[in-house]
Amino acid sequence: MDLKEFQRQEGKAMQGFSYIGTGEQGGKAKGLALMKEMLEEAFPGGEYEDIRVDIPQMVVLRTDIFDMFMQNNDLYDVALTSNDDNYIALQFQKASLPVEIVGDLMNLVSSIRKPLAVRSSALLEDSLHEPFAGVYESKMIPNRSPEANIRFNQLTEAIKFVYSTQYFHKAKAYFKAIKKDIRDEKMAVIIQEVVGDRYDDYFYPTIAGVIRSLNFYPSGNARPENGIVQLAMGLGKTIVDGGKSWCYSPRYPASPPPYNNIRDMLENTQTRFWAINMGQIEEFDPTTETEYLEQLDISEAEKAGIMHELASTVTVDDIISPGLTEEGPRLLNFAPILQYDRLPLNNLIKKILLKAEEKTGERVEIEFAMRLPGGENPQSYLEHDPEIDQPHFGFLQVRPLAVSSSIIDIDEKDFDKKDLLVQADRALGNGETELIADIVFVKPEVFDVAHSREIASEIDSLNETLLESEKPYLLMGFGRWGTADPWLGIPVVWSQISGAKVIVETTIPQLHADFSQGSHFFHNVFSSGVYYFSVQEGHEQKIDWKWLQKQQIVAETTYVRHVRLSRPLKVKVDGRSGKGVILK
Repeated sequence: MDLKEFQRQEGKAMQGFSYIGTGEQGGKAKGLALMKEMLEEAFPGGEYEDIRVDIPQMVVLRTDIFDMFMQNNDLYDVALTSNDDNYIALQFQKASLPVEIVGDLMNLVSSIRKPLAVRSSALLEDSLHEPFAGVYESKMIPNRSPEANIRFNQLTEAIKFVYSTQYFHKAKAYFKAIKKDIRDEKMAVIIQEVVGDRYDDYFYPTIAGVIRSLNFYPSGNARPENGIVQLAMGLGKTIVDGGKSWCYSPRYPASPPPYNNIRDMLENTQTRFWAINMGQIEEFDPTTETEYLEQLDISEAEKAGIMHELASTVTVDDIISPGLTEEGPRLLNFAPILQYDRLPLNNLIKKILLKAEEKTGERVEIEFAMRLPGGENPQSYLEHDPEIDQPHFGFLQVRPLAVSSSIIDIDEKDFDKKDLLVQADRALGNGETELIADIVFVKPEVFDVAHSREIASEIDSLNETLLESEKPYLLMGFGRWGTADPWLGIPVVWSQISGAKVIVETTIPQLHADFSQGSHFFHNVFSSGVYYFSVQEGHEQKIDWKWLQKQQIVAETTYVRHVRLSRPLKVKVDGRSGKGVILK
């Protein structure tokens, strides 16, 4: 299904799915067009049990706009030669968008006063074997000024920022890792309404979620093919950046994640959420993704009166009581919805997941946002949505997941071998390799989570060297890889570890965060065929650190060591059981 051409209309800018320009519409837009067909087939009236289900209205700037922008402003030289992200972003901001689209963009912002998300839709994004999730940046703008010129400037700045991120360091490193020429990439841009409501000076959805066909870490009775759902309050940035969220199997929505006790639950529950700042911002900076975003404490949402469907309370007797009627710490476990069916969200998720798989013929990952009634009356800036008391499920994105069908057998004999380097009951992937002789690991004797940002920087440098020499490597460290919270692990972005073909994360007594589930990070891990091991030491799983410390050192930094083996490792992961071994 193709988009229709954008038409300037007074008082009506968003026209469902439309486009400006010619050329390609990019990977995300193509995926959403396909999902629009799926949703119309599955929900003919646009509803599911009184929940409005749709894809938020959007306009796509096709790739010819990007070509004209780059050529008219002579930006290729700066974009391709500079390694300074801030400098590149600044030069793009100084440039002018093509005059051909100025009138269309002014018409768009003149007719809508709802916050907008400006997102990349490049040619290579969301392809099956070349995942680009999180490689480019998005930007959300409040679009709330009474002056159309200010709203127009915010929109054009956001478009130019998204364009510039194609040439940021992490994008260039990723192109190098997949052996593609960045000059062949072209960027389309999606301008889309943000799902949510306004609460005082902030705008955000009640719930953001990510749905996956396969569960990387099933627990209890759940099986990998049952899938997994992550839910968070506020904007989905919490999930895609690897922050704290609630995970469950859609087949067993009432079953909690495998925490040891209530204290572990409270330590891993969401306590902060992302929102769009609709009031005064402290500093204008069009070269950053978070210019108009702010992280708030969940107490702000409780004051706004929207947490009664999302949270439970841990009482003085250590009883988890759904809702907010009791005194005590709040647990964002979505129990009123998942356990007591106050809203048929899980049934809707299961239906959408099934239909998306049928439509694409692939295992998929889906992002969505949902608003529940309860915010300030949004009629003043939500002109097209008179049914303000109806829950709204906004389908935001779909990506395919690459799945290997090889049968790998790991039996107890593999776990008993003396040449075992790593043993894990939780491993991501399916297959085996004997090509890795380089190991990069965080030194256990000096690891300190307070220095996790420095560790990420040191790994980035070693990764670049190994990429240049075309040597795949095993990466090992503590806590969550790819987390946005530096106190939960090591906050690398994908480009900083893009040469790693096997990754190991493990717990230690002073850092016992729940295992990683960040959406963008894990989509890239999964689709790139990286084997990912999660080792909870002390639970009949192990890592032979003593042997590792004796190997030949190639390079060493303050916190990280690179060693090279005389013979490659043997790595085996059984995707059916989730078990994995790395043999010396």
